[in-house]
Amino acid sequence: MLQEILHGTFSVIAFALVIFLVLRFIKRKILKTVLILTACVLTALWAFNPGRADFNHAVFEDGKPNPMAGNQGVVEEIKTLNTQCYQNSEDTRIQRKNYVLFSVYDVKVSDAKTYHVLGIMQTFHLLNT
Repeated sequence: MLQEILHGTFSVIAFALVIFLVLRFIKRKILKTVLILTACVLTALWAFNPGRADFNHAVFEDGKPNPMAGNQGVVEEIKTLNTQCYQNSEDTRIQRKNYVLFSVYDVKVSDAKTYHVLGIMQTFHLLNT
């Protein structure tokens, strides 16, 4: 966990430094504006990159149809598996791949079936069915 925080912090610092240096040498106002907006969007993506706890919360939305997937049967399969291993973040059946701006969760329901869930901006979307 601490390693992810440090990695993210260093990434943001390096990104901010590059933006600062680029802005210092660019004279065009439109290009500066585009770079600043891009930096803001990337910072928002980084800040709202959902973690494992966010994934657990999204899976266990009680009493509501889960927006993660159109097929609620798939969501129930993910929920059943997550019930077994949600307290163990090291369980290999649910693995998080952190790409700093978004995360992809590989949910291995069985030997033949793995669901890939995209986590971006605190929302989750099933990539395959």
